[in-house]
Parts: sequence; C-alpha cells; structure tokens
Amino acid sequence: NVKIGLLLEEKFDVKSNGTHFLIGRIIKVILPEEVLENDGKVNLEQAGSLTVSGIDSYHETKLIERLPYAKV
Repeated sequence: NVKIGLLLEEKFDVKSNGTHFLIGRIIKVILPEEVLENDGKVNLEQAGSLTVSGIDSYHETKLIERLPYAKV
C-alpha cells in the first residue's frame, strides 16, 4: 500500500558473493492519506505494509517503540 519510487544513483558490484549494492534517491512516495499522521509519520501498520529481508523472507510490520529525535 506504500509505494516508493527511486532513481538509481549508484551501483556497486559485490565480488565476494556476485551481487550488487544499489543506492537510490527517493523521487516519489504514494500512500493512502489516512496512514499519514499529523506529524508526518507514516503508520506502516495501518497501511498493511510488508517488509522484506533478503531475497525470500517477508514480514508484517509492528511498531516496537518510537523514539524522540532532534528536529530542526
């Protein structure tokens, strides 16, 4: 439900395992308006989003804690 459009900035070949490390710049974010909170945080649990680790593992999101940070 949350879609992120990236522009490829750099690509590095990882010789040790034959993979690639990609760096992208976010150029577009598409998400349902109701998952955007008043302070700009995206509520991933409410969006029903999944996460991925590695090539074949998918997980549901669950907020553990939200920490304060310095805002400018």
